[in-house]
Amino acid sequence: MNWIYRQIFYRACQNLFIALCVVITSGTALRAATPETPYKIIKVLPHNKQLFTQGLEVKAGILYESAGRYGHSTINKISLATGAISQQLKLDDALFAEGLTHINNSLILLTWKSETALRLDTNDFKIMGSHRYTGEGWGICYDGTSLVTSNGSDQLTFRNPDDFRITRTLTIMFDDQPLALINELECTQGLIYANIWGQDIIVIIDPSNGKVVSFIDLFDLYDLTARNHNEVLNGIAYSPSDDAFWVTGKNWSQLYLIKLTSGVRTSP
Repeated sequence: MNWIYRQIFYRACQNLFIALCVVITSGTALRAATPETPYKIIKVLPHNKQLFTQGLEVKAGILYESAGRYGHSTINKISLATGAISQQLKLDDALFAEGLTHINNSLILLTWKSETALRLDTNDFKIMGSHRYTGEGWGICYDGTSLVTSNGSDQLTFRNPDDFRITRTLTIMFDDQPLALINELECTQGLIYANIWGQDIIVIIDPSNGKVVSFIDLFDLYDLTARNHNEVLNGIAYSPSDDAFWVTGKNWSQLYLIKLTSGVRTSP
């Protein structure tokens, strides 16, 4: 069963015969032209279940996390030794925090419907400035040249990091079909890793052409019967020291460090 249809099926029967649905969906094989990238879990940390995770970033051995919802949006500094929050900034109640990335000594935070990106100091979370954009903000990453943003569609937008000016857009294609609901992003090693809202997968995108070259199926990572329909996989942060990725979900109780066990090749 294709991963898309598997999860649609599960969501449809989430409140009916859940145990049976889990058995049916978890035992099926993926069938897609795009190859899957396997992984192994190398570390697990506790995660604050109050955090409605939107973005994850690792910088200098510290995990930064943005958490959303109106009246509850925060930026958090998290110890990668214990998973505990060591510093937190609560945002204005009118802001819904979304994706997060960093450039040098600053964090860039998107907001959902306020059409504003905040620039914050990584040390004290002081707001240093802001940028305006049109439409919704979902995910963001920095590829070393451009800020890459998502808005829940099948499009990624590349922006000048100094003034947020759009430099190009890119349509994301999976098995020759546009792939919508692109959410949290992570740019590393010349590729873009993206959560798909409502799905327990990470797609791996070639930024030169928008093609999904592989995907990571995390369906078995966290018990679906232990969460509601909003508590989806979300958050990707590459850890250079581990050559692995920290991942979690909205209101999940654990952070997972996963290592990819085979390489990812871009399209010819």
